[in-house]
Amino acid sequence: MIRIKPFQIAAVVLTLAALHAQPEPRDRRVVFSTFHGGDRNDDARAVAVDAAGNIYVTGETESRDLKADPVGGKPLTAAVFKAYLTKYDPSGNQVAWRKLIGGSSNTVTHAIALDAEGNVYVAGTSGARDLPMVNAVQNQQTGLN
Repeated sequence: MIRIKPFQIAAVVLTLAALHAQPEPRDRRVVFSTFHGGDRNDDARAVAVDAAGNIYVTGETESRDLKADPVGGKPLTAAVFKAYLTKYDPSGNQVAWRKLIGGSSNTVTHAIALDAEGNVYVAGTSGARDLPMVNAVQNQQTGLN
């Protein structure tokens, strides 16, 4: 996890570096690296790679200018942190898509998993009582935040 402190430049948020898998560590080389984020604090919490080599990164963002589509189709309210999920192509040169997940309160992700059918699963925490729900086992938040 890379965390940008308030006194650091917020645009330099996350550097992704992919290493070629070589038998000897001395033969490994950086294939690509990139910045990821927006105008405020952004954290990367987990990364996964699918069978085609696409790279998935999840975490939370405080940025107001991170270009992403909200899950559930409705614009997110002014929560401090929103969870994001980004898919990069195998070369790391392009963002295939980016999604924001959240509601009226902080939402963060902590883990990511992929299955053989190409589904992406993220796990995290949220204080938002208005998260978009689909086929929910529990459709209301009952705990305290």
